[in-house]
This record gives sequence, structure tokens and C-alpha cells, in this order.
Amino acid sequence: MKIIKVRMYNPDANKMHFDLENVFDCLKQQLAYDKIQSSRGFVLKYDHKADGFIWMLFTGEMDTNDVEVYKDDVIKCPKGVNDVIDFKYGAFWLKKRDVSLYHFKYVLNSPIEVIGNIHINPELA
Repeated sequence: MKIIKVRMYNPDANKMHFDLENVFDCLKQQLAYDKIQSSRGFVLKYDHKADGFIWMLFTGEMDTNDVEVYKDDVIKCPKGVNDVIDFKYGAFWLKKRDVSLYHFKYVLNSPIEVIGNIHINPELA
């Protein structure tokens, strides 16, 4: 059975978070802050999704260097082309320029290498 994992990217800090316990603690602190501010008459609340936190699901696969492969990772395929991992329709896909081209499972028998992700390394996509 594959383990379900996610990671979160915080664009304000330009940091990827892998420790979900830590991520959820941060979210709980922020929710408590929202509650305190609203009790003081402030109406603006922190919107965790709109303010840019980006969640990425683990594919359950590792690359040739034993690096976990997540949604939004940029991978180098055997033909030397950079593709981005996408998740839609309940499956992982490889996409190029916002067009999902083929199912991720078709490259699993070939060596792939994670070379970055589209949030920290947008120039790779």
C-alpha cells in the first residue's frame, strides 16, 4: 500500500514544508490569530488558500536518486525533455505548457529525475 503524503509551499517565505505536523501547527496558530483579531473588531481574516499556500500530493514514486516525486515537480525524462507532474481526474499526468500530455504511469519504467518544481524553479517548466 502506498503512503499518502503532501507537502506545502509558502511563496511568501519561498519555502517548502514537508513536516505536516509543523504545517498544521502553523495553520492552527493562524486560525487562533484570526479568532483573536475578529474578537477585537477586525474583519479581515487570513485566507490560507488565497494567500498562496500551495499543496502538492506525493505520487508514491521515487526518482532514480531516491527523491520523492510530487505534483508540480519538474522531471527530466529519458529524452531529455522537462515535464511537470500534474494531478487531475484522479491520476498523475505529465504536462507541458498547461496541457496534460500523457499518464505518469507510462514513464515509470524509464529513469526519471526530479530537477526542481514549478514554484521554486519556474524557469525549468
